[in-house]
Amino acid sequence: VIFQPDPDKKRKDGILFGKRKVVERHYQVSISSQHKKPYSITLFDVLPVSSDENIAIKKLGETPNKTDIEDKKGVVSWTKTLSSDKKIKLKYGYTVSYPEGRAVMGL
Repeated sequence: VIFQPDPDKKRKDGILFGKRKVVERHYQVSISSQHKKPYSITLFDVLPVSSDENIAIKKLGETPNKTDIEDKKGVVSWTKTLSSDKKIKLKYGYTVSYPEGRAVMGL
């Protein structure tokens, strides 16, 4: 398994009621199999969740099969079947958009 975070992409977007900052994060996970038969695998990650209506989060890339696993907000998973001698690439990410004058912790 190879996990490759991409460099952050930061930009400011003008919107009708003022400026907002947008942080964009992208990830790529590569998985290969040396087994002779297919295996089902599940990948887990935690994506940000907002409890503030002024902070918008949008998922990017491949949509998770399950979200909020075991009632834990932000915990997601993808289930894939990995065939013999094959490689899977999972690409996903998110954007966080928030008012320009505001600080967002944990990014």
